[in-house]
Amino acid sequence: MKNITIAVDEKVHRRARIQAAEQDLSMSAYIAKLLTEASTKPAHAETPYEQILALREDIRGFAVGPKISRDELHERHNFR
Repeated sequence: MKNITIAVDEKVHRRARIQAAEQDLSMSAYIAKLLTEASTKPAHAETPYEQILALREDIRGFAVGPKISRDELHERHNFR
C-alpha cells in the first residue's frame, strides 16, 4: 500500500472530514474509497447512444401533440 500526501483548502478539508465522519470512516479510509471509486470508473466517455438513454430517463412526462400535415404546417395565413 502506498502513502499519499496532499494539500487542500481548509474548507475542502472540513467538508471531507464531515463526510468521512458521516460514513464512519477515517479521513485516510474516506480518501482511499474516493480514489478507488474514481479509478474503477470506465475510462471512456459516454457514447452518444448512452447519452440519449440517460436523457430519455430524465424526460418523463413529455408528450407530443397531434401530427399535422405538411400542407397545414405551411399554411401562412395561420401565422398572420
